[in-house]
Amino acid sequence: MDKNKKQKQIFIPTSPAKIILKGHKSPIMAVKYHPVFSLVATVSEDATTKIWDIESGEMIESVKGHTNIVQDIDWNEDGKFFSDK
Repeated sequence: MDKNKKQKQIFIPTSPAKIILKGHKSPIMAVKYHPVFSLVATVSEDATTKIWDIESGEMIESVKGHTNIVQDIDWNEDGKFFSDK
């Protein structure tokens, strides 16, 4: 291997986890990072959408109202809105 070429680094998570997001009562179906802020949205078989601060692990909001499994979520381009289905 040529010494001048950088070897590609692969990120491998290690224990212990820095944060654990607890709040859903059923398996999570999708996770999407916010395009601007340190937030993540999760949707679950428990028919909820949750917004999390990924630096602190704090749940910011729990959105209820679906009557069935929530399967996916997307943020709009600037992160002002999300759509779950």
